[in-house]
Amino acid sequence: MADRLRTLCGSMLMVGIRGSEPGDPLLEANLASCRDAGVGAVVLFDRDLASGGEARSRNIESPEQLIRLTGRIREELGTRTWIAVDQEGGRVARLNETNGHGRGESPQTLGRMTEVDRDAEWERQATQLRRAGIDWNLAPGVDLCVSGSGSLIEASGRAFGRDAASVGRIGAACVRRFAESGVASCLKHFPGHGSAPGDSHEELPDITDCHTGGEIEAFRTALCEPGVSDRAALMTGHLLHRGVDPRWPVSLSPAWHRRIREELNFGGVILTDALDMGAISRRFERREAIIHAINAGADMLLLANNMPDRGAEVDPVDASEQIAKALREGAIDGGEARIEASLRRIKRFRAAF
Repeated sequence: MADRLRTLCGSMLMVGIRGSEPGDPLLEANLASCRDAGVGAVVLFDRDLASGGEARSRNIESPEQLIRLTGRIREELGTRTWIAVDQEGGRVARLNETNGHGRGESPQTLGRMTEVDRDAEWERQATQLRRAGIDWNLAPGVDLCVSGSGSLIEASGRAFGRDAASVGRIGAACVRRFAESGVASCLKHFPGHGSAPGDSHEELPDITDCHTGGEIEAFRTALCEPGVSDRAALMTGHLLHRGVDPRWPVSLSPAWHRRIREELNFGGVILTDALDMGAISRRFERREAIIHAINAGADMLLLANNMPDRGAEVDPVDASEQIAKALREGAIDGGEARIEASLRRIKRFRAAF
């Protein structure tokens, strides 16, 4: 019973692993933990930011090596387990020139290209991911470039543009193009990170006085486009808007999750941004963050295990057991039925691919 409940809860986890080659003791130990926890997804990185000092290679070193790695992951964890990366293009691209995969255009550049050229670039990226054995891209971002905000999104060229309707339509086109190659997507970072001051990797941005209505409209536009809501998850950001929820960041907020379900009419998978980012790990105890994310309405919890603060790292078995323990103690609203509702959404999402 204990193992069944643990693996049931583990299906809600997306976990960062270490190692790049089959047989690497660290990789094999990480995969064994993921298998024992029943994790629903693993996420790969090119660099290990948590290694201390200068970032070093982590999971992705070359095209041939990556195929070996994803093959080993599927051999150990099975085909039901998603393999994900962040492949926005530009500065956020895990497959890049350094590891032999070529250069991908940034969202800022893509937003200025013709529709034909954008589709060609996305087709190239999607085919590259699928050939590598990756079936979930944690992109596109439909954050807006809010002029003069000084936000991380604006500074790093991670937005398609400034106009909500245009950004939403471009994001939807990206989702459809990747889906045609068998790769799922993820719209992020709801309700919009484009105006946010600061970096949620380090701190919790307060967007109460700067968030614009147009930022949510970009998500609404994307989700209303055909072929999007069942082929893309929605990632919540670690952002505080005291006008909607004075206590909890969006990723842990029941009020914000209700808006996603009711106002955006989104019935798909809601994924948190990484719960080991400083915005969360430096404010909340790990178990508290995990339980509040589930009670808020999240379907999958991202534990990237790739933050400079190694103290935030978590073993997937420990995380799944914490959720199971919370279930037994009655700390999960709705009990086992709540977990099963998320797993049905995840299963529907998987079935679309």
